[in-house]
Amino acid sequence: MSDTQEWTPNVQQVGGNQNEAMNYVRSLLREGRTDEARAELQMMIEADPQDTRAMMAFAMSLVREQRLEEAAPYVERALEVEPGNTTAALMGAQIGVRGGNAEYAEAHYHKALQADPRNMRALMGLARLHGQNQKPEAAIEVLQTALEVDPQSARVRRQLATLLQRTEKTEEAKAQLRAALTANPNDQGASVQLANICMRAGDTAEAIQVLETALEAQPDNRRLTMSLGRMRLRAEDYAGAEATLRPLTTGQRGGMARIALVQALIPQGKLTEARTLLASSSRGARTPSLVHRLYGDAFVAEEKWSAAEKSYRAAVSALREGGDEMLARIDAQKAANPKATGADLMKIYTDAFEARRAEQVAQRQAQDPAEARERRRAARAERRDGPNAERRRQVLQRLAQQRRANNATGTAAGPQAGGGLRARIQERRAQQAAGTAPAAAGGVTGEVIPPRGGGGGRLRNLIARRRGTPPGAQS
Repeated sequence: MSDTQEWTPNVQQVGGNQNEAMNYVRSLLREGRTDEARAELQMMIEADPQDTRAMMAFAMSLVREQRLEEAAPYVERALEVEPGNTTAALMGAQIGVRGGNAEYAEAHYHKALQADPRNMRALMGLARLHGQNQKPEAAIEVLQTALEVDPQSARVRRQLATLLQRTEKTEEAKAQLRAALTANPNDQGASVQLANICMRAGDTAEAIQVLETALEAQPDNRRLTMSLGRMRLRAEDYAGAEATLRPLTTGQRGGMARIALVQALIPQGKLTEARTLLASSSRGARTPSLVHRLYGDAFVAEEKWSAAEKSYRAAVSALREGGDEMLARIDAQKAANPKATGADLMKIYTDAFEARRAEQVAQRQAQDPAEARERRRAARAERRDGPNAERRRQVLQRLAQQRRANNATGTAAGPQAGGGLRARIQERRAQQAAGTAPAAAGGVTGEVIPPRGGGGGRLRNLIARRRGTPPGAQS
C-alpha cells in the first residue's frame, strides 16, 4: 500500500463523472478567472440545489484564498445534502485547522470517520490536531488506529515516533522507526529521525551506524550524507566528518556543506582552507551569524583573543532575533567576571552560543510537525503576497491572455482549448436566458443555496449582469 499523503483541497476530487460545465469551470480556474468560475458554479447550484460537486468546487475556490468563513456554509450545505461526503467533511476540518478553530476541525474529522472509519486522511489529520493541542496521548491512540489500517505506512510510524519521543517513550519511538525501516528500507526520513533519537539518548555509535546502513543502500543521497557528516561533528570525529562532507561542497547546493566542512577543519588546525571556504560563503550567506562565529573559532585556535571577540560580537549582532538581549547577558557576565581574559573570556561567548543552540533544539523537538508545515505555508503565502506579488499577478494574467488567444485561434490543444465545449456552454446559457433550456433534474431553476454567513450579493449581481438582468432583481 502506498504511503499516506497529506490531504489538500483539489477541484479534481469533487466527483467522479465530470460533466461539461464542470470541465469548463476547471478551465476557468486554471486560467485564474476565479470570479467567472464562481458565477458558473452559482448558476449550476441554482439549477440543482442538490449539486454537491458545484458546492464543493465553490468552497474549494474560497478556501484557496483563505476566505474560510465564506467557504464554510457551502461545505455545511454539501454535508446536509450528502452526510457521507468525506471530501466535504475533510474540507470542513481543514477550514477549522486553518481558521484556528480546533473544535470545528475535530467535529469534521469525526464526521469523515463516521462515514469511513478507515479514512487515513481523517485519522492523520485528527492525530495532528491532537498533537497541536498538546494532547499527545490522544494523538498516539489515533495513530495506533491508523497503523491497524495501514501497518506499512512509514509516515504514520514517523509521526507516532515523534509523539512517543515527546512523551519520553524513547525505546518505543525507536521501535516504531525500526519497523518503518523494515517495511521501507529506503525511507531517509525514518533513518535520520532514528539517528537523531539515538544521538539524543547518548548512543552516538548507534546513530552513526543507522546512517551508514542507510547510505549503503543510497550512496548518493545528499540528505543522508549531510546528516552523517553532522553526526560525526557532534561525535567530535572531525576527520571522519571532513571525509563525509567534502564530496558535498561542490556546486550551488554545497553552501551548507561548506559551512559544516569548516566546522570539521578548524579543530584539525586547517585554518587556511577554513578561511578560504568562509570567504566564499560570506557573500550572500543565509547564515551570516554562523560565518562570523566560525571566524571567531579560527582566531581562538590561534589564540588571537581580541580578533576572536570582535568576530563573536559580530555573530551575536547578526542574529535575526534576540541578538541585543544575548549581548546584554554576555556583557553582564563580563562585568561580573572582570578578570576573565583569553580563553576564559571566550568561554563566556561560546557558552552563550551553546545555550542558544540548546534552546532552539528544545523548541524544535516540542514543535508539532504539522505546526512547522503551517509556518512554512504561511511563509510561502507571505512571499506570494509580498513586494513582487503584483508583478507575479501581471505575468500570470499575461499568460492567461495568451492561452485565451490561442484558444480563439484554435492553436491550443486539450481541455484548455475547449472551443467546442465553450460554444455548447454558451448555447446552454443562451437557452436558459431565453427560457428554452430543458429543466434541470432534481432542482428548481432560480433556487439559490442560502449561504448562512451571507456574502452572496456580489456573485448574484455578477450573474445578473451576465444574463442582462438588472442587479438586485429576482432571477
